[in-house]
Amino acid sequence: MSQANSQAYEHDLLARQPFSQELERFLLTEHQFVEGSLVVSLNAPFGSGKTTFLRMWADDLTARRANAPDLPRPVTINAWESDYCGDPLLALVSVLSRALADTTAPSPEPGKAESIREAAKDLLWFGVGLANSFVSQATGIDAVAAGEVATAKKEERQALQASELDALKVFEGRTAALSKLKSALSAAFGADQPKAIVLIDELDRCRPDYAISYLETIKHIFDVHGIVFVLAVDEGQLRSAAEVLFGSSLVFAEYYRKFSHRTVSLPEPGKEDVSRLVRNYCDRYLQTESGRHCILTIQSEIVENIVFLFHGFHLRPRQIQEAFRVMGHTLSTSPEKKLRVNWCFINATLFMAGLRTIDQGAYEELAKGTMPMVRLGELVSSLGADPSNQEWWFQVLAAGVWNAHSWENEVLNEMSKRGWVKVAAEKKPDLRGLFADFFQGWGGVGSQSNKPGLSRVHERIERLMHFAN
Repeated sequence: MSQANSQAYEHDLLARQPFSQELERFLLTEHQFVEGSLVVSLNAPFGSGKTTFLRMWADDLTARRANAPDLPRPVTINAWESDYCGDPLLALVSVLSRALADTTAPSPEPGKAESIREAAKDLLWFGVGLANSFVSQATGIDAVAAGEVATAKKEERQALQASELDALKVFEGRTAALSKLKSALSAAFGADQPKAIVLIDELDRCRPDYAISYLETIKHIFDVHGIVFVLAVDEGQLRSAAEVLFGSSLVFAEYYRKFSHRTVSLPEPGKEDVSRLVRNYCDRYLQTESGRHCILTIQSEIVENIVFLFHGFHLRPRQIQEAFRVMGHTLSTSPEKKLRVNWCFINATLFMAGLRTIDQGAYEELAKGTMPMVRLGELVSSLGADPSNQEWWFQVLAAGVWNAHSWENEVLNEMSKRGWVKVAAEKKPDLRGLFADFFQGWGGVGSQSNKPGLSRVHERIERLMHFAN
């Protein structure tokens, strides 16, 4: 495989270039062990960066083909964009034939592209004629002539109604047209080594009937040894689509195996990947940009806190982007207002922006002060890191839900259970003293006259997120 094009991965913040190279080698090898087309499912949840990954990989492969034309041509398809057309055959033929006829790419083959298009027209127009015949027999209306003067077509419609459809001839005609299309596809793409890698995105966003029809079309019409299909999907969503059509008793793994030879998972971002993404988004969303002024001064400690939280929450790339949008709005001000907030408010905003993205219920519960301290301890501990870091975040958030009733006992029990404080029988720890810096960090929390800090964070997030209301 030729050297990768670094420009294609210039903005590869998740360091997925090595994975694309490994996946490409896998496809070129695995293709040898199937009879028809190789179909591989690239599985990852929504918002994992599948679209960006496919685009970078396709750009890289396109650039490398300039010096190595024997490499398979990349063909990218967004299945969702053709959902409204209702026929995946049209979408696939259109994109594949245009890729063959592209004179800006190495080894264009416009003749073969035209052969595929003509064969597809035969099949598709055959289908239109067949559908028109059925409509005419059932309704007395000729769909093709619907726009013409009715009186001029009356005899024609009556003759069509009177005729009987020869089902055997229809079947034979369609079979012949299908065979012609398959022959054209084999002539263009048939080879021992892959001649095209077709990257199909957003299939899991399509209507259930269209998504399943897409899989069936790939399986029955484009099953050509020389074509590799990569389906970038969330298999959980695709399972739901299949169950809509076939019922919840469907064994999806067995059903999907009819279409996909292998499933490969898109790598989850590691901590270093999240760090690169966070630093990029700090510049993009939290610095003075496009008229927005942020109250937050980006220091290494802030960046580390965001990385810790978002990696601990296991946020996907799109969720990280959404959390930054929330933070950008919440921590924004103007040169005139010069809004300033306390450090606990800032750090709690980072926490709440991440939590809001993955668990709306916990976010609301924490904001209302109804989350038990036991649950808060579990939530903070789930983020990982060392116990002292967990204790610090617990104190920031616990101080932000202070109340004059059960707060002290709940906090003391949770911190004692986790070994953060020692409780002697004769004397309880001075929680007010222990939390003094954190109360001060909320701007003097600890008095009943003040609204709890997390409630204020929640109020600002929601007011800015729903300002149109």
